[in-house]
Order: sequence, then structure tokens, then C-alpha cells
Amino acid sequence: MYVYIKIGDVWEAGFYLTKYSHDGTPYNQFMSETRWANEWAAAARVNYLNGGTGAPPITPVPKQDDE
Repeated sequence: MYVYIKIGDVWEAGFYLTKYSHDGTPYNQFMSETRWANEWAAAARVNYLNGGTGAPPITPVPKQDDE
């Protein structure tokens, strides 16, 4: 299931992936799919990714390669 969260000044659509540390302890890592300038756009994208009927926004905030 896709969700959106606020990171700094942008909203990111993505999902949580369960990973395991070297000792077998599980932890969650957020996997970002796109970034958006406002909450409404992020919510619309998540709706679309989760099979909703709304049209997705067409201009995400570009991801930076330094992450």
C-alpha cells in the first residue's frame, strides 16, 4: 500500500519496506516513489497508485540524486 509523508518542505509518495538488520531484527525503510510540492498532489498520486479512480498529477518535484 502506498502512503504519503511530509519530509522537510515536500510531500513524498511511497511505501514502507520491511528489512532486516544483521542480527535479524526487522525495521521499516520508506521507499520514495515521487515528491510533490503540496499535500493535495501527494494524496492524489497515492490514490492513483493504490488503484483509485482519480487522475494523477503530472508534475512532481524532481528527486535529487544526492540521496
